[in-house]
Amino acid sequence: MNRIVTSSEALSDRERAVAERFAAGMTYREIGQVLFIAPSTVRTHLAAIYEKLGVSNKVALARRISTVADTAPAAASPDASPVIAVFPIECLSGDESWRRFAEGLSSDITIDLARYAGIPVIAFHTMKSLGSKPADFAADGKALGAAYLVSGQLRADDTRVRLTVELADAASGLRLWSERFERPVENLFALQDGLTDSVVNALAGCFGAIATAGRNAIRR
Repeated sequence: MNRIVTSSEALSDRERAVAERFAAGMTYREIGQVLFIAPSTVRTHLAAIYEKLGVSNKVALARRISTVADTAPAAASPDASPVIAVFPIECLSGDESWRRFAEGLSSDITIDLARYAGIPVIAFHTMKSLGSKPADFAADGKALGAAYLVSGQLRADDTRVRLTVELADAASGLRLWSERFERPVENLFALQDGLTDSVVNALAGCFGAIATAGRNAIRR
């Protein structure tokens, strides 16, 4: 069981910088380049961070960062766009090829959604380590710094693919939008591209309205 972090054990500024970047999926080398320290120093910092936070892996670290006493989030800017987190699509087919298809689809949706101006999206390699669905909407949203969470399920057989996707409010867990996409199985690359376009276009349109409403609420 993770122990509670006391104020004397709070992470230093450097440890917090390392922890946040490692939890976001950066490698030792990448963190070292950004912070101008050696990869071995990053490893040393992480050992201390794991000890202070009582965690043993990256997933647990991502969930614990927000509980450190001196890491209170900054006040939201009225013009800031809420962050969206896309969980890997859950594959309900036992075929390994469909599992890989679901993973590729999740990555494509994340990448293409991030191309829309004003929609900050958490990187896929960060979300991949967290599983296919939120365990606790509020806790996951807080740990990730995300206001909205996207999750989905894929069912497939030899002839058809059915994908369900939903957008939820992280704070309340309420489902804000959901849609089902069904396609015939033909060329898998074309199928993946088509599903990606459909999901991203729907999410971008829905999220745009939600983000605008959120900014208006902050201003009030």
